[in-house]
Amino acid sequence: MREEKQLTYDASFTFEGGEAIPGGYYIVSVTSSPDKVQSAIRACKVALQSLKGSFGVMGDSVQSAKRSILSKFKADSLTNKFWVEHLAGTQVDHMPFKTIKALADFEAVVNSVTVQDVQLLIDLMSFEEESMTVCVGIAAPQPPAEMAANPKIAAGTSKNATASPSAAQPSSPSPPQSAGGRKSTATQLS
Repeated sequence: MREEKQLTYDASFTFEGGEAIPGGYYIVSVTSSPDKVQSAIRACKVALQSLKGSFGVMGDSVQSAKRSILSKFKADSLTNKFWVEHLAGTQVDHMPFKTIKALADFEAVVNSVTVQDVQLLIDLMSFEEESMTVCVGIAAPQPPAEMAANPKIAAGTSKNATASPSAAQPSSPSPPQSAGGRKSTATQLS
């Protein structure tokens, strides 16, 4: 979306797994200019649905993601915040999935992930239109006329979105602020 269609400044995909219950949800965040946000949302949906298509996940994408995840893990592990967040709950019986072993084995597990592993996860996820919630936040003095006229979009607000039945109810992240106040964020949950 960023290189080919030039619809976004930034795009990210995060899978949020449960620490106390099985299941989870994903969040796709896209930062775009207000006049391109609808096109960015459509392109994002197409990109997600293409993961289940004939080409699926590409090996170079998995390798790139692994490098990025490990780099972030190593940088974050130098902070106190990282250790407080990751060690909290490791000795609690009602959080059986959160153990110190998860931290100790993190790099080995990430390095062992294959294209087939990622494709199996994608096959379990739903990228269907009816399973997505789209939230748009506008960081501008006034929303563009196209967005103000669209009743499906709550411009300038953040609302809680319901995730899949096995997941908690996360709140949408606040839109990023910019000096010119001209960015918007589209977030999808499943």
